[in-house]
Amino acid sequence: MRQMELLSLQWQDLDRSGGILHVQRQLSRSGGRFLPQKTRASKRSIQLGYGTLQVLEDHYQKQPKERYGDGNR
Repeated sequence: MRQMELLSLQWQDLDRSGGILHVQRQLSRSGGRFLPQKTRASKRSIQLGYGTLQVLEDHYQKQPKERYGDGNR
């Protein structure tokens, strides 16, 4: 995957039950906007391995605590 595609990924792009990542957009280098892929071939789906899905699921579960804190402050 290209760097600007990685930077544009959102949780909604991941089919967690099917293990498929849908690449639909890229981040613009100028302006920081999300842009659709330039060609049909660039818009694609990638099957992820079990280990990758586990890492992403762990991060998904930890993200609210990292963002908002765990309430123990």
